[in-house]
Amino acid sequence: MRRKGFRLVFLFLLCFGPLFPAPASAQSGSLLWEVTGKGLQKPSYLFGTIHLICPGQFTADDSLRQALGQSDRLFLELDMTDPGLTEALMASMYMKNGTRLTDLLPEEAYNKTAGYFRDSVGFDIGLLAQAKPFLLTSILFNHILDCPIESVEGVLAEIAKEKGLYVNGLESPEEQAAVFDSIPYNVQAKMVVQLIDSIQEAKSEFMDLMALYHRQDIDAIFRYTQKSKFDFEGFEHVVLTDRNKKWLPKLDYIMQESPTFIAVGAAHLGGKNGLVALLRGFGYQVRPIIRPL
Repeated sequence: MRRKGFRLVFLFLLCFGPLFPAPASAQSGSLLWEVTGKGLQKPSYLFGTIHLICPGQFTADDSLRQALGQSDRLFLELDMTDPGLTEALMASMYMKNGTRLTDLLPEEAYNKTAGYFRDSVGFDIGLLAQAKPFLLTSILFNHILDCPIESVEGVLAEIAKEKGLYVNGLESPEEQAAVFDSIPYNVQAKMVVQLIDSIQEAKSEFMDLMALYHRQDIDAIFRYTQKSKFDFEGFEHVVLTDRNKKWLPKLDYIMQESPTFIAVGAAHLGGKNGLVALLRGFGYQVRPIIRPL
């Protein structure tokens, strides 16, 4: 998801843009897709998530639970049930070569950032002095939402646990963290400052994004992220397209093994290089399962 731009430590990634939700089309009006063909004995399922939500913003309906019940396993971007996940993420969150945030921002910008986190968020950024700056955007999104943070992935993982499904990840923590080694640290740092400068706009636009997500139009979600003000401009392919193409042969392999429920950020689904189009180009039939709006 260009919105997956921000997302990693949990993630996505959320994206913003001055675009209001449009009615979903017949071809893109679903977050849940059935994948058949290419010799599959049973269908697999592809589902678009949103990585940061407030309690009550997402409910798993009957069609979602049924698709999970017909699957042998759940694949997320990261295996959120892995007891070593937090430790692995912590180990890979630091910048290379001893780089510090003070090396990336002019003194005035750093002091402004530190002051905002201290006074408005209640957090000392000195604790993350050598961490990749995208982690600070994760903290800011928690502040923007102003609620106990949950994720769609967490809800799905709980249902998988209830149903006794095996859970795994398309990426290791090291692979996902490495995405942000491909985006210059100074670009990440500037994004933190930009987000602070536009915090109310970001909050308003996130509400628009949630409305669009509930309309389930994956192509509109993809277009929305492409117009985002809060993104890593010039590096969208690193966060979105490159990962889609890297996942494609892995998805092919795991679906051929057994029926699988695959859940990734919704912005990964739409567009000509989205997973729906890529899987069709790989020989699969991918059809939307219409769920209540």
